[in-house]
Amino acid sequence: MEVSNPRSLLDLALAGAWQVVLPCFVGAAHQSLIRTGPVIEEISHDQWLVVHGEDRNRRGVRETIDAIARLIAANRALFAPMQDA
Repeated sequence: MEVSNPRSLLDLALAGAWQVVLPCFVGAAHQSLIRTGPVIEEISHDQWLVVHGEDRNRRGVRETIDAIARLIAANRALFAPMQDA
């Protein structure tokens, strides 16, 4: 099945309608979901927060970057693939 909105995959999984492929941090955030297989390396990739070099030290931009970094650090387990699948 193909969906036009990625959120639809999560909604289908939460409703118990389908087995879906989700990013680790999305699936791990929902205790009612069960991982049924390993990480699919072929579709895995790093994610980058890209900011224009001249803007990265502007107050609002810097505050946003730092807030995102704190959020990811505080929830690191959600962003790392689980080893036992």
